[in-house]
Formats: sequence, C-alpha cells, structure tokens
Amino acid sequence: MEKHYNIHNFLSIKISSDSADILNGYDHYIRHFFSPEERDSEYEVADFKKLSAQNLVSRVGEFVKIKNGICFPEKKYAISFDYNKVCEYTEYANQATNLLIQTILLKKGLSFVHSAGIEIGGKGIIFPALGGVGKTILMSALRGKEDFKFFGDDYVIVSALGEMYSYPSDFSIYPYHIPLFPELKKLAGGAYLRKRTLFGLFYKTKQAINFLAKKAFGLGHPLLKGWSASYAKVPVRELISDEKIGKKTNLAASIFLERYSGEEMIIDSMSIDVLVNKIIGILNLEFGEGMYYCSALAAFGEFNLVEFQLKQKEILFEAFSRLKLYRVRIPISMTPQEYCGRMEEQLRYVIKES
Repeated sequence: MEKHYNIHNFLSIKISSDSADILNGYDHYIRHFFSPEERDSEYEVADFKKLSAQNLVSRVGEFVKIKNGICFPEKKYAISFDYNKVCEYTEYANQATNLLIQTILLKKGLSFVHSAGIEIGGKGIIFPALGGVGKTILMSALRGKEDFKFFGDDYVIVSALGEMYSYPSDFSIYPYHIPLFPELKKLAGGAYLRKRTLFGLFYKTKQAINFLAKKAFGLGHPLLKGWSASYAKVPVRELISDEKIGKKTNLAASIFLERYSGEEMIIDSMSIDVLVNKIIGILNLEFGEGMYYCSALAAFGEFNLVEFQLKQKEILFEAFSRLKLYRVRIPISMTPQEYCGRMEEQLRYVIKES
C-alpha cells in the first residue's frame, strides 16, 4: 500500500509499506499534506525487507555499507542518498523523518525551525523554543482570534527570504492541556490520556520494557507495539479549523521563548548570533537519533555533515536578519492563564513595533 504527501509543492514524499503501523506512523508529522495524486518523490520510505541484497556492499563493525548509503542491521533500518532522492528502509515510523526532510529543504533555501508559528493581522510571528516551554498553551489562547492563522506548534519552515510555511504536525497533548482544549474530552486523544491515568502502571511498565529492549538489543522499533507515551498525538484539524490553518506568510518578528526561575515575565531584544545558535542547538536535539545516522553516513562519505550545518546556519541567518528579534523569559511558576494573558500583551507590543 502507498501514501503520498505534497509539502507546499516543493517536496513530495511516498510511503510504501505492508504495515499499517508504518503508514499511520508517518501521519503524525505529515498527515496535513496527504495527497491523492502520485508524483515523483524526493523522499521515499519502504519496508526494511524490501532492501535489495544487490544494494549490500560490505560490513564494517555494526554497519553494513550499501549503495549510496548505510544499513543498521540490528535496528533493521537503512538510508541511502541516490540522485537527489532520499530512500529510507525501516520497520518503524519516524526514526529520522524531519532530519531527512531537512536535508531536502536546505537544497531549496528552506529550513525547519523548532517553534510555533502564527499570523495575526497579516503579520507572521515565529516562536522558537525548546519543547515544554508553552507553545501549545499559547496556541490554545490565540486560536479563537478572528485574524489568527496557525502554522505549527512543533515545527515550521522558513525561507532565506524571511517567509514562513506551515508544518502543522500533530499536537502533543499532555493531561494539563485538557482544560485548555475542552473538546478533547470527546476525542480519542482525551480518551487515551484518561486510560493512561487509570492504567498508569501498565503503560509505564510497557515503556520501561521497550526502553530496556532498545538498550539491550539495539532495536529500531518497540518490542511491545502500540502507543504508550505520557502524551497523546492529536491531529491539528481536531482542534483548529481548516480556515485558520495558514500556508505561507511573511515574517515580521521572532519571539524566542524560554523558562526561568524568576518571578516576572521579561521581554528583551536578542542578537541574531545567539538566536541562530540556539535554534540550531534545539534542532540538533530534536533530530535526535537521526543525527547519529547522518554522522554514520558522513563517516562513509555518503553525507556531508559540515555542509549540512553550514547551509542550515546560512539560511537561518538570512531569514532572521530580516526580523525584529525578541526573547521572552517566562517564570516556571506562572500559571497557564497568567502566561497566556501576559503573552497576548507582549504580542500586541511586538505587532505594533513590527
């Protein structure tokens, strides 16, 4: 079975698999871009068992060199870069999805940013941040505004020209988000979180077994299948209406969000050098094990890691050099309600100044 995705007409993806888990797994990031039309794809995913023996070249330690790429036999995972196409062979979804997409975006003068992104009053605002800082909480407060457009609360895409493209991957919803999104009580995500509360020991044991199995056997997929994380993945369209999901906007400002131990919310300016270095550091962290795979590819001469990092930095500098740059420091102790109220005040100031 195949699924096709078209990201803003500049990147096409094809997922081919006999596994419903794999087909559905990739939807967590790219379901918004599902396309009924088949196109030439720059990123293709196939079942690990489809990796042809003809592709195998030699074994070096824990790796197997394949044509234009590398294989990790214990993880049942392989990547190849072949004529401007990325091919991934796997038994489990999303081992390096966003990093592999990033390798293609950079060639087009685009880059991911781990951030929330909105448009208000025709002005694009981006909120780079680590996970858990409060991006989703902020989106819950802003989504009701008439002039609001949503671009993402996990990743967005920026161009060197200072444009922002939407990348509305599923919301990661934790129990503390439920009061902020009342409709969750009737949705599958809310039901999962209630079950996880009632049967917490079962889910924690399952997570522990999967973690230990991965460490002990180097598995690229969970030993015990099925979602068991402490959060639910909720499709964006279940919480934000289609007409409020944006496509492309010109950025006016960046607001870097971070938590700190003080008592007052503080907004100040930010230098582009500090901002870009933080964004790249967060991307490297979020890309996770994908960076390990690309480092292994680089060791075999199949991926230029230095060029990747330099191009990423170049595009981000170009994009953010055009914007007003702010940093907001948020007290750890601040309640969601107070945080949202204060952020709306800060947004009015930023929009006025931009």
